[in-house]
Amino acid sequence: MKIVLAALLILLSCTTAADIYKWTDKQGVVHYEDQQPTKSEASAKTKVEKMELSPIQILDDGKVNNISKENEGLIAEWLGRAEDLKITVINQIANWTGKAPVASKKSNTVEIYTTAWCGACKKAKQWLHTNGITYKEYDVQKDTSAALRMRELGGGGGVPFTVINGETFQGFSPTDYQAALN
Repeated sequence: MKIVLAALLILLSCTTAADIYKWTDKQGVVHYEDQQPTKSEASAKTKVEKMELSPIQILDDGKVNNISKENEGLIAEWLGRAEDLKITVINQIANWTGKAPVASKKSNTVEIYTTAWCGACKKAKQWLHTNGITYKEYDVQKDTSAALRMRELGGGGGVPFTVINGETFQGFSPTDYQAALN
């Protein structure tokens, strides 16, 4: 049974997202790039963090374009359902092992802007759920006002875009999310 579940989880992890690396240079400037910095760009003290991001473009009318064309059409629907199944399986295993999420002790305000086909979005929502964090979700492909609001907040280059206690985050980074939570 465990082998079947492990194989299922591996198969369901096949969604694509761009890997983004976040790092700070010697002058204190934060960089987001698709490749790791060279040793000359980053000092020995610099922490390079790998983030997950699915690139999008928000148009002036609030419509959203999937720039990378990843997970479109029927594949998007199938992958969305597969990710939902994966989250259900992970939660069920957590319940069986007694490692169910514990509710947050302090109040946090969390908004997450997503799309149905975004694997990084599913991982971000799973992380929030596992850590007992309540959140408000907006699907920017279905809600044009949410897409425009996301762009006004400084997002628009990719999803997930998260606002935690007023601080904005482009992409999924558990380290950044944890630091912003009360």
